[in-house]
Amino acid sequence: MSFSMLEEKARNQQLFGMSFYNGDLQTAVAEMLSWVRQGDHLRVVVTPNVDHIVNLRNQSSKFNQDYAGAYWRLPDGMPVVWASALLGYPLRSRIPGSDLLPQLLAGASERQFNVAVIGASSELLNQFKAYCRKHHPGINLVSLWAAPKMFDVQSSVAAAHAQSLHQLPIDILLVGLGFPKQETWIFKYGSQTSAKLAVGIGASIEFLVGTKPRAPAWMRERGLEWLHRMMQEPQRLAPRYLHDFYFFKLLLDEWQRTKISGRKHG
Repeated sequence: MSFSMLEEKARNQQLFGMSFYNGDLQTAVAEMLSWVRQGDHLRVVVTPNVDHIVNLRNQSSKFNQDYAGAYWRLPDGMPVVWASALLGYPLRSRIPGSDLLPQLLAGASERQFNVAVIGASSELLNQFKAYCRKHHPGINLVSLWAAPKMFDVQSSVAAAHAQSLHQLPIDILLVGLGFPKQETWIFKYGSQTSAKLAVGIGASIEFLVGTKPRAPAWMRERGLEWLHRMMQEPQRLAPRYLHDFYFFKLLLDEWQRTKISGRKHG
């Protein structure tokens, strides 16, 4: 095994049936930008948080295989980082999509990369376009597409849009449709584009342009960003976060599995 392969293995931590990137934000962004510059195929990055981990059990086996097979899974959420420490396999840091996106855009602007974006509304994408023109003028936005309401990734509309991207010179593909739609679209159609990097970015564009306020720094540092978001959108998010309490059952299962595995190798 080469040194680079050993280094890559050391940077990944096995948790909840998948490996998580175990590094910092700055290093991750630098490497992602290098993939785009040097790569000859698509690399997919997903950002698992508690909601993703809980709801993966409701997805198809094909989706779970694709998700676990993404090139990187960045830990988005302090509960995931805390859980890793409790299990004895600590992750170094949280890398939320809302922190990843602005740094990725800054690097893309410096390198004048071509970026395609799929978002939830035309208004939001217009705000994103204005933001990029002001803050990241080096980016070439080759496609901005607002998915229709009640968007079905398996529909002919999705297929038609993927076909429209086929001939475009895309370096980075950003999909902000929320879990699992954005990942499903990337897994199904991403490789049909010329993109070298595809990232599911959730609500990160909304935080970026200010249509949704981010939690204060002190709440983010203490892992309370979820509480701030729930206070902003209680009707939509309260049921989701209550459902996510199932994470504690998964955490207990993982703890028992790691203890049994540890005894077998002891």
